Amino acid sequence: APLAQEMKPVVDDSLAGVGALELYDSVMKQYGKVPFAPEVDLDMSDYVVDKGMDGIFYYLAREEAAIRNNPAKRTTDLLKSVFGN
Repeated sequence: APLAQEMKPVVDDSLAGVGALELYDSVMKQYGKVPFAPEVDLDMSDYVVDKGMDGIFYYLAREEAAIRNNPAKRTTDLLKSVFGN
């Protein structure tokens, strides 16, 4: 399964465990009572998963750049075959 699908239940449990989802729902109910306020369509779990994915790929890209720029970081046969010796 894609990484985001694997992260979703963990994020859901974590957000529920600290009360974030309950608090968010309460805030959004109050916000919904504000006249002329624009509608907000945000799923907190999806948002957290998206930001988590952004973070994972940010650090993955940094590590890839380090491996490409520093041959000493090519420590396994797989890395050597992918990035060269």
